[in-house]
Amino acid sequence: MLLHTDVNPANVRIGSSAVLVDWAAVGRGAPFVNPCDFVICLIASGHLPGEADYYARTASTAWLHIF
Repeated sequence: MLLHTDVNPANVRIGSSAVLVDWAAVGRGAPFVNPCDFVICLIASGHLPGEADYYARTASTAWLHIF
């Protein structure tokens, strides 16, 4: 599976949907890596751990089906 490996607020564009941009650090790995990276980014951005987990679980269902 392709991994973005640099999920941070500057690399997510939000409009009618969220889109990851800046794929310079693309890699391959397990499908759970991007959602886990997203949780860490959300917590670092000030979200509570429970909120971050909820957002990642909600997003990861769609995220895992993209690839």
